[in-house]
Amino acid sequence: MSRNATPSSFGWDFQVNAAIVLMLENIKAIKSVRVEGRKEDIELLLENKENIYAQAKSVMRIDDYSNVRSKLKAGLETLNDDAEHQDYHKLIYVTNSPNPFNLDNTMSAFYGHSRLSYADLPQSCKDIIDLEIAKKPLQHIDTSNLEIHVIPFFTDDFQQRYRVIKDSVDKFLFELNNNTRGMADELLEIWQHEFFHNCTQGDLDLVIKKKDLMWSIIVLQSQLHPEHTLLEDYDDGAVEEIIRSYRYLINNRCEKFEFISQVLFDFQDFKSDEKGNKKIAEFIAAKCDDYKCVFELNVICEEVQDIVVKIILQKIITNRFLANDIAKKVNL
Repeated sequence: MSRNATPSSFGWDFQVNAAIVLMLENIKAIKSVRVEGRKEDIELLLENKENIYAQAKSVMRIDDYSNVRSKLKAGLETLNDDAEHQDYHKLIYVTNSPNPFNLDNTMSAFYGHSRLSYADLPQSCKDIIDLEIAKKPLQHIDTSNLEIHVIPFFTDDFQQRYRVIKDSVDKFLFELNNNTRGMADELLEIWQHEFFHNCTQGDLDLVIKKKDLMWSIIVLQSQLHPEHTLLEDYDDGAVEEIIRSYRYLINNRCEKFEFISQVLFDFQDFKSDEKGNKKIAEFIAAKCDDYKCVFELNVICEEVQDIVVKIILQKIITNRFLANDIAKKVNL
């Protein structure tokens, strides 16, 4: 992702990271996400067929309030245009300015990472929105479904710039599963890449599916290291090739969560007198060949095919509680 200090690249950077935060705030309800969508800067597509539309406007300097009012007006106009033709659950104006209405006496309401419904805004801020709605007119905006979000996002120190974004990912992982704590930096980098790639696609119907974003957590938790027990009998060259092939397959597996579900269903249905790791080993030995057909094994040399498939099956089964937690807590 481009992080050059230009207004356009900074704006894209903010838009991508704001989309990640909005996704996590609505993770149970959403089905997919589109950045730079057909209608809005950020589109959260919900399971109930309604959508959340967001306009993202940024300023490069934290103390620059000269254009915040014009950015707000432009954002409201665009939200109104889309509200005319689409059913929506919520309309969001999201910015990084701590003073989105250019009213010094209301800045305390937007301190830090803030999310305010229209009803909770200071009256002077409501008056500005009401005036804009009446003047245009913007009759398709239902203020009961309008929110103003502020996400702190400044400086060329990337650790500081992404602090609130990382905190949102950290909080999500903390509440998800004990084994996912501590992977926020890696996960955020993966999601930033996915969202930035999405917003540069010319096909505006291309979305990021929630289940694919959650797969990234499984991938991080399932990383393969050279000291894995199933690699003990291989030389360094073979281990390196196995790890490379494993990463390729686990990152490119189609229908990813469906595949996990099928493996776990088969494991649960597998009849064995063994328990624990012995049952897992017996299942893998019995079923390895059955799963080879679902992988693109033509890209992997025959020598390492068996071991790669066996390791993937083992990782899925040993991470089954994480997969169940993800499915339950994000409503997959």
